[in-house]
Amino acid sequence: MEDLCDQSCISPLCEGDNHTNVALHNDDATLGDMGDVCVESYSSTVGEAGVGLDPCSMDDHDLSPNERRHSRDRARRAAMSLGQRAIINKRRHDSYAAKRLFMTPEEKKEKTRQSKSDYRKRVKEQQVAPKQTLGTPIPSLHLMYLEQKILGLHLMTLQVLRHSHLLLTSRIQCLHMVDRQRHMPLWKRMVNVAYCTFLEVKNLVIGKLMRMSISRWLMKIPTNPMYQIHTMQFMPMSL
Repeated sequence: MEDLCDQSCISPLCEGDNHTNVALHNDDATLGDMGDVCVESYSSTVGEAGVGLDPCSMDDHDLSPNERRHSRDRARRAAMSLGQRAIINKRRHDSYAAKRLFMTPEEKKEKTRQSKSDYRKRVKEQQVAPKQTLGTPIPSLHLMYLEQKILGLHLMTLQVLRHSHLLLTSRIQCLHMVDRQRHMPLWKRMVNVAYCTFLEVKNLVIGKLMRMSISRWLMKIPTNPMYQIHTMQFMPMSL
């Protein structure tokens, strides 16, 4: 393990004997800035967190450097206990509060502007369509999750056709009420869903309901927090 760590990790935290307390006392460092810290030195910093995690054993060679860093950071955080997370979060908060205390008004405005810009960028990145080909079907777990979220629409018992070819894209290719079921009540109709995500299904369904003059009170969207379906998101897992 030591040989692997010596070969793969170029972090200065791995050099010397006093690297144990460096990560915790580095107030300027955040969890996102520790991408070059090897797992062994980080685990010795936060106790037994990260034991068994080997940077060389992670199958992330096909990821970009940022995605690889984020995946390893998530693995480190998942291995921490609540107390260890609380210690790191408190140090980060104290460091941030101290910096804000001595900032000039212009610096505070610039910091706020940068924070909002970073937030908008993260939101836009999350909305980007997943890089999958149209010939890649959704696994059964994705389909079950999509069905569960759609069934959360209070008014209708929507049934996704399991035999339909569901694909994971960000555009709706086909979403329509089956013509043969127009005589059936709305909550018994079957929706044929293909080439769509949950958010688009939700938006189209709500739009259809509103066009059909179904009252907002009946939909219970603004009154009952259980049906605040605009907060739901279909986050596809990597295939």
